[in-house]
Amino acid sequence: MQRNIAAFGGDPARVLQCGQSAGAMISAALGVIPEAAPLYQRAAPFSMQALVTLDRERQARFTHEVLAALGLGPKALPTLASLPFADLLRAQDVVRALGIAAIDPEDQMRWPFSFNHDDVTFRDDPATSIAKGRYRNVPTLIGATTEELLLSPAQERANPTARARLAKDGYLAALGTHIGAERAASIWSTYRAAYPDASELDVAGLMETDRLYRIPALRIAESLAPRHRSWSYAMAYRGTGPVFKGHITRLTSPSGSARCVTRRSRPSSSDTKPRQRRPRSRGRCSAPSSTLRDGRADWAPYDAIRRTTKRFNLAITVESDPQGATRKSWEGLVR
Repeated sequence: MQRNIAAFGGDPARVLQCGQSAGAMISAALGVIPEAAPLYQRAAPFSMQALVTLDRERQARFTHEVLAALGLGPKALPTLASLPFADLLRAQDVVRALGIAAIDPEDQMRWPFSFNHDDVTFRDDPATSIAKGRYRNVPTLIGATTEELLLSPAQERANPTARARLAKDGYLAALGTHIGAERAASIWSTYRAAYPDASELDVAGLMETDRLYRIPALRIAESLAPRHRSWSYAMAYRGTGPVFKGHITRLTSPSGSARCVTRRSRPSSSDTKPRQRRPRSRGRCSAPSSTLRDGRADWAPYDAIRRTTKRFNLAITVESDPQGATRKSWEGLVR
């Protein structure tokens, strides 16, 4: 791209690399890969999930599970390239289902796009690199949807193990293995106070949303805050009926602005009432355009005091430290 962008009217000195969801994980991961530094000058990871790398043990175990799902032995790895694509997708689904049912939060991260800790591309865990201030110093627009996982997908709720894991006792037991039982219970109490009418499953969903999406995004914003190089946003559309749930897709239009399109998730298997039909939220957002053009967004950069965040809802507002109590409950945790 650096070699050819000028031929298409682009400026090689103003490259903005961005992605959404799995693409956002790749976008953010570039920030901790030194070799990627010359390739871009701005970044915009949209709704990235926590940058978790699989250690050697999990890499080997997941590889064994994929081969077993294909009916292959451990020495058959070289034959994967010759297998039908549909067989590989079915094996991938089998291994992902094992993750849905897993108790250990780290074992749940069985995405096909997970990173491997190989000591080459990733010399350290990305979250640790970010915490140590090693994230690439470029203007960065970053944020997430406020309720990414408010209700878990139907396929997870249909799994008895997964459903039990999302209930209070199961969720706190799993989270407590990583951050300590007392800290997990304290965070739960903060969310219960912030969302007094939410069910247990919804409290767990809100906590997981922040653990996997919001807090990792804020860690990047915080790492760039001393240099005033990050801008925080939140997609907070709730609709007029039942609470909106879903992954937000942001598509950059040819004119350079962004059209924000909500994508509805499937109804949960536990739903008993018909859902109210709502129009999709379509807002014109200038943030990616101004970040690309000027190297800054159209609101104040993120800092450790005001924590300015632009919230895209039916009304677009700029707020100081929105949901501050729940954010503070995760302080001191790398992820």
